[in-house]
Amino acid sequence: MNSGISRGGWRPAAVLLAGLMGASLLVASPAAAVHGAVPGDFNGDGYRDAVLPAPGANVSGKEAAGAVVVLYGSAAGLAAPRRRTITQNTAGVPGTAEAYDRFGASTATADLNRDGYADLVVSSPYEDTTKGTDAGAVTVLWGSRNGLTQGTDLPAPVIPNWPPLYYGLDVAAVSAGPGQKTEVLVGGWRGAYRFNGPFSRTGTFAAHRGLRTTPGASPSLSGTSTATARRTM
Repeated sequence: MNSGISRGGWRPAAVLLAGLMGASLLVASPAAAVHGAVPGDFNGDGYRDAVLPAPGANVSGKEAAGAVVVLYGSAAGLAAPRRRTITQNTAGVPGTAEAYDRFGASTATADLNRDGYADLVVSSPYEDTTKGTDAGAVTVLWGSRNGLTQGTDLPAPVIPNWPPLYYGLDVAAVSAGPGQKTEVLVGGWRGAYRFNGPFSRTGTFAAHRGLRTTPGASPSLSGTSTATARRTM
């Protein structure tokens, strides 16, 4: 929960994401839901929804704990009365709001589990975890008929001699088809991680790999493995 860290650190993460993902994926819009809903439609009503990140928001007296505000679309456009504010204190969302976690620092949207509803990837890169201070965390909020109501962790993979730091400085997601055509990419201070689908609401994904960076050295890829994310109901 380092409140003094330079916010310019996202730039190397973005470069790493570009290298892993490829330019064609970075410019792609989130895929339309399989039943024909529009991109970014979290509740499947056929109207695009909007996300307003607020990583500096105070939550229950915790400075810069962070939040995301979801504005649900309608035939008349986005409506403020239909907004929902989501924090780490929201029921169904992993974790607890803490000072300077900055939940919402980066977000990305795609239909990760191919169920016809867009999902939202949200980072809190200054989260303290069992992996260390400011290790960072990434959460997937799953779309449904009722919108974003449940989340699961997408934890940083355990890689020997490579503890995560500011995991979630940048995130990207794309859903271009089933299985491995669905991807989430997460940038951190020490490198980037690529997660391949299929993903599920129970918190599973097919595989991941990491691109490690060390000052003055060439990037190196970690191994690929199958993994399961922690679930929170």
